[in-house]
Amino acid sequence: MHFMSTSDIEEKPQDFPSKTEEEVHFLNKIAGKIVDMVFLSSQPTVKKIVFSNGEDSDECPSEYCVCRTEKPGLTMVFCDNKACPNGIWFHLECLDMEETDVPEGKWWCTDECRNSKPSSKKRRKTVAGSLQDNKRNYAIKVLWHGLNQKIKRDAIRENDGSRIIRHWKFDLLGFYENHHPKYFLVCHQLLSAFNGAVSPRLQQTLIWNRTVNPNGGLGKNMEMDLQMEHYNKQYKGIYDAFRLKYM
Repeated sequence: MHFMSTSDIEEKPQDFPSKTEEEVHFLNKIAGKIVDMVFLSSQPTVKKIVFSNGEDSDECPSEYCVCRTEKPGLTMVFCDNKACPNGIWFHLECLDMEETDVPEGKWWCTDECRNSKPSSKKRRKTVAGSLQDNKRNYAIKVLWHGLNQKIKRDAIRENDGSRIIRHWKFDLLGFYENHHPKYFLVCHQLLSAFNGAVSPRLQQTLIWNRTVNPNGGLGKNMEMDLQMEHYNKQYKGIYDAFRLKYM
């Protein structure tokens, strides 16, 4: 409605063409604007950042870990204090820890972080905040998640390994933003392996051997773990039938 300058969902845009070919072109143009609005990566400014080689940017120290340096490929642990002043994410190597030393639940880097209480201060309302269209923002977020799930499903059905890996990169940001350190660590390990932490043969396995196609045909692949659930259900059915018949 915003792009077509209409006030009602049933209202017809004033510049809507009458010929079929022009109608298709018009709808494609509107769809493109919606995608540009929803997916930030399609905007020119974001593309410039994403595809930049970093040569023109000044190097700055990392905000994570006590070492304040980037060390790609090293396993990190997450301090559960969101306001941690020491770096939030820490290299196990810098803390002289092993992966087995990391507890299953929450972990804090210091006793101060363990005993710190979350801030109860409420955000002060601003003029900029009051001018936001929350309904529109909500619709954009729902549309983004819906389209994101749709393209993820399509990548799995087609066993498009390159796209699946790209989706994991997007998920990495979501895991960090929503405070899911366990999934963030798993995703980080996968991307590290994909980018050289394992042998080339295993890299190709991680890219292309992530789905199965039990029935054959194009676009009918499914996740390996889902197929294992089907096998488990089938086995339990056979076992129950055997138990009722012979026991």
